[in-house]
Amino acid sequence: MTVDELERFAVLAEGVRGFDILGKLEKLTCPTWVAASRDDRLFGDAAAFEITKMVPGAELALYDGFGHAVYDTAPDFVERMLGFCLKADKGR
Repeated sequence: MTVDELERFAVLAEGVRGFDILGKLEKLTCPTWVAASRDDRLFGDAAAFEITKMVPGAELALYDGFGHAVYDTAPDFVERMLGFCLKADKGR
């Protein structure tokens, strides 16, 4: 991680401090895809299950062995995300 990346992360982290959307998740009406890794040492997978349960019709993509940056490390992540988006687009 570069110094610039660390500084950007600090700004983003400060910006979301105290942000809580949980009480409004059930109001979402758009197709929702929740991706997580069982091996996420930062957040774990509990939040992914909670979000999926609270958002009507949400789909969960749960990975094993990829850690927090599953979006960067799982080889099929982009393909699965695109598949969800294309399926959701057909449903419009």
